[in-house]
Amino acid sequence: MRWLVSLLGLGGGAAAGHLGLRWLEEAARHRAALGPAAAMEHETVLLTVAAYSLLGAMIAGVLGGTLAWQERGRTAGTVLLTAGLVPGILDLRAFMITCVLILAGMLGYGIGGRARPLTSRLSLPSG
Repeated sequence: MRWLVSLLGLGGGAAAGHLGLRWLEEAARHRAALGPAAAMEHETVLLTVAAYSLLGAMIAGVLGGTLAWQERGRTAGTVLLTAGLVPGILDLRAFMITCVLILAGMLGYGIGGRARPLTSRLSLPSG
């Protein structure tokens, strides 16, 4: 399971980063075409913010994939779910890419830690 979550987290993070860079290019072209008036246009600002959140999702995808590899399921699931949901809230088109991160986050909660032997769980207090 940790292999799957790690691969989905890394792949989804790479895809989110790629989309974020493409959206930054698109916003820059839009600003260049329309001049200074386009710099404060609502759509351009929203596209830029969503692009930067996708770049953040790329970093979070790598972090979540690494945490899943270390068998820290709840932490990895939380990081990956957040990385998948935040860009989608800003721009619904981002859900087409970040759905991979959301799937990885849901699967991340299924990663359990290694089973400890019973003797280590039943340590008696000294005294």
